[in-house]
Amino acid sequence: MNREEILTIKTEIHNHLTRELLPFWTTRIKDSKNGGFVTHFDKDGMDTGEDEKSLIAQTRSIYTLASAHRAGYGQGKYAELAKHGIDFLLGKIDIGPRR
Repeated sequence: MNREEILTIKTEIHNHLTRELLPFWTTRIKDSKNGGFVTHFDKDGMDTGEDEKSLIAQTRSIYTLASAHRAGYGQGKYAELAKHGIDFLLGKIDIGPRR
């Protein structure tokens, strides 16, 4: 692979990330009613209603949003979405009685 091919692939990846992948998720992932993130969508991007808020899906969403923010995407919007997920998880933690 030469430099030009690598740069072409890099541009394609960047365009897919910024024009398709991140916008798809960030415009529909936030669950304002129940907290956390909706993670199950049908082929048309509609919520399937099958969401059970698994720890893996919630933390994966937080990690992805925080990573996108750290990489300079979203102008702070992705950090706010990640915070929404963290607040949801922290609200679900039962640390038990203090000793």
